[in-house]
Amino acid sequence: YLKLSLEDKSKVFFNLTYQARCFTVDSSESLAGLAGRDEIYKQSIQYLIDVIYFVYDVKSTVKDTIGSDSCSQSYKLNHNPTNKTLTATINFTTLIESQSMSCLHEKLDVVLNVRTQQKQREVEEALPEIKDRLCSRLGHDVDIGINYDSFVNSTEYAAMPIYDRGAVVTDLLYHVVRRLTSFICDESDRNPTQKEILSKGITKVVVSVDASSNIKDTTHHYGQNYKLVYQA
Repeated sequence: YLKLSLEDKSKVFFNLTYQARCFTVDSSESLAGLAGRDEIYKQSIQYLIDVIYFVYDVKSTVKDTIGSDSCSQSYKLNHNPTNKTLTATINFTTLIESQSMSCLHEKLDVVLNVRTQQKQREVEEALPEIKDRLCSRLGHDVDIGINYDSFVNSTEYAAMPIYDRGAVVTDLLYHVVRRLTSFICDESDRNPTQKEILSKGITKVVVSVDASSNIKDTTHHYGQNYKLVYQA
C-alpha cells in the first residue's frame, strides 16, 4: 500500500466502501438482495451470520475455485458457525482495479449449504402429490418423508461438489421416492390380495441414505445397493 501513488491510494479507500456496499446491500447479488428474493437465503443469513469481516490479501494470492466467472476467483468466503462470522478474504489488487465481487450466491451456496436447503424445499413441495396418489391407492393416509439427517451432515456428502450435492437430493425424489411409491401403487392395483396386505401394512414410507455406501443386500442380484426394512 505504501508503494502506491496518491491516486491509487484514493482508489483503495473509495473501493473499500464500494465493495462493502455491493457485498451487503447495494445490488441484487448482495446479502440483502439475496435475502429479499429467497426465504432460504434470508433465514440462512439471519441465523448464521452475526459478523462480517473484510480481509485483504496484500500479496493477492487468492484464487478461489467457487464461482462461474473470472472475477469470482479474486475472493473467498469462510464461515465460522461457532461465532457466526462470515469472512471475505479479497485480493488487494481488486481495490486498485475497481473489481467487483461477483458470484456471491454461488459461494454462499457452499459455505452456508444453501443449495441443499433449496433442493430440499423443491422435494418437499413435490411430496404432497405423490402422497395423495399413494393414499388414494391404499385407501388410507400414508406419510412419506426423506431422512435428510442420514446424509447431509456426513463427510462424504460435504466432500461432493456443490452441484452434485443438490443432484443427490433431487435424485432421491425422482429415482427413489417416485419409483418406490409407484411400485406400491402398481402392486396394489395388480392384485386385490396384495392391496389388502399393503393397505394394512403400510402407514409410513421413509427414505434414508447410507452415506458410507455399505449396503450390500442379498435379496436380489440386481438390487444389492439398497434394502427395504419393515417395522410393524
